[in-house]
Amino acid sequence: SSTIKGVIAQRLVRLVCPKCKKLIQPNPEILENIEYEGEIENLNLYQGEGCEFCRNSGYKGRTGIFELLLNSDRISELIANKSPSHTIKEEAIKSGMIPLQQDALSKVLKGLTTIEEIVRVLGVTRKKPAEKTVPK
Repeated sequence: SSTIKGVIAQRLVRLVCPKCKKLIQPNPEILENIEYEGEIENLNLYQGEGCEFCRNSGYKGRTGIFELLLNSDRISELIANKSPSHTIKEEAIKSGMIPLQQDALSKVLKGLTTIEEIVRVLGVTRKKPAEKTVPK
């Protein structure tokens, strides 16, 4: 733990095509699946319709999403004590680390990519529908 300066995680996400980008209505169900807690009414999300420029994919180019954990005395102590990874992550977030999913969501809110893209890339676990009870 004393030699670690920081740890970075990164993924590449596709960018919404700037030539065929259009404003869309957010799907409340998918927002719930990614645990978005903001106002839905004034949310501007974009999607590419598909054009010659993007070869009808709706995406053109890529950008990175990142998570940077900087080491600190407290993080080093947790590592040395073999603390569970979730405890280390909680401490890192308290210290200002922006989690990968949060960085991805900020890029969605800026209109750079789509929620579907971050779900695809991050493998965000969608909430399971409530189980139906079968009468006996």
